[in-house]
Amino acid sequence: MKRFIPMVLSLSMVQAHAGEEAPVKLAEVPEPVMQAIQERFETIELTGANTETEIDGYMVYEVQGNIPAGEFLDGEHEPLVDENGDVVFEQTTPAETSRQVEFDLTPDGKFDEIEIEFLQDMVPGAVLQAVKRAHPEFEARFIEASYSSTMDVIGYEFSGLNQDQPMDLEVSPSGRHIQLADD
Repeated sequence: MKRFIPMVLSLSMVQAHAGEEAPVKLAEVPEPVMQAIQERFETIELTGANTETEIDGYMVYEVQGNIPAGEFLDGEHEPLVDENGDVVFEQTTPAETSRQVEFDLTPDGKFDEIEIEFLQDMVPGAVLQAVKRAHPEFEARFIEASYSSTMDVIGYEFSGLNQDQPMDLEVSPSGRHIQLADD
């Protein structure tokens, strides 16, 4: 019986991270959410929305869109600095194609997280090298950077294949911490 308890706890922790998603029409997204996005990121073409509710009841609106080719979001191109304040990566050229973006906001219009599609050459070299060291056979098919509401990078998410098996990774901004994603 003692061995069963940790497994039950582990399962409940995974479920707490997954969240439940429900599609929502853009016209049904609350005005404070839409206004916050439009005021801060005016050139984004919005394409869809859903809600995500965690097991604890925390709910956000996830609004998807596209960043036009040749553009950065405000704050996206800020240099990435390490804990000593030294610049470790600076992206100076925006992508030549449009990229996906997802804004996660609370119903009152406060940004919770911003997820932006990254092309491989936009990812800091230290992060790419760390992924390659940890999973030499991994081939990334989709990469996104996760930003806080203040546009600080909080991590990278890689989706792809490892020896022909689907694999999702979460990687810290420095590349020092890599873990399998839970969803």
